[in-house]
Amino acid sequence: MAAQNKIFEQLRIVGIGSGNVATHLYRALAIAGLDFLQIYSRNIESACRLADQCGSIGIDTLAEMIPDADIYIIAIVDDAVENFVQELSSHITDTALIAHTTGSISMDVLAVANNPIGVFYPLQTFDKDRHIDLYSVPFLLESSDNTAMTKLAYLASRLSQSVHQIDSEQRKHIHLAAVASCNFVNHLLTTAYNYLENQDLNPHLLDPLITETISKFTRKYPSDTQTGPAKRGDKGTIEKHTLMLQNQPEMEHLYTVITQQILSKYQ
Repeated sequence: MAAQNKIFEQLRIVGIGSGNVATHLYRALAIAGLDFLQIYSRNIESACRLADQCGSIGIDTLAEMIPDADIYIIAIVDDAVENFVQELSSHITDTALIAHTTGSISMDVLAVANNPIGVFYPLQTFDKDRHIDLYSVPFLLESSDNTAMTKLAYLASRLSQSVHQIDSEQRKHIHLAAVASCNFVNHLLTTAYNYLENQDLNPHLLDPLITETISKFTRKYPSDTQTGPAKRGDKGTIEKHTLMLQNQPEMEHLYTVITQQILSKYQ
């Protein structure tokens, strides 16, 4: 195992993309000692900026790409992955491992290339301007063969203690749940903040409540922590809230749909 790890420490990587996911992954892998040969992005300034942080070289054309790296990690917009791989495959050797980092698309979109393929998906929301400790972030891996899986598992183990082999069908369901638990919650909080701002009230009064709500999820199952008027069946308060929102149809719709679901579950 030690000899194998020594070999994997010499893996040569090309990173494709310079957005939020790419920034966090490539910097973390570089800090962990992995060798980034190049960072590719259609925006050369972004490519060079991220490459500087990874001790690498920024490029913006496939003609400049080193053809014989060990792994090409693709962290670009989901809808662009398949077409990009078709372009990429004609510029690299067919022994190189190609892996994408997205949750919503199948590994099979990479099969247009005659290469070993895989998925290297970190289950987290990323923002370039926020530091995230990847140690507890689940990495969901998939591959076309055992050698590719071993390489991806080695990379993930350098970043996280939570590494899982998950196939495309399973990952699709996990990604949907992630959208609901992250993106939908973020939208609800945006709606609540906007509501208070429209009332000339400070939305950050909600911050301690939000912090405690999220904290409870890590200790108990969410359904065991539900509180509020719908959980109690407090129809008087629900009616008052609905009247208050009669001139805000979008928020009223959200309030009514979610309240009805909670009532149905607990009453």
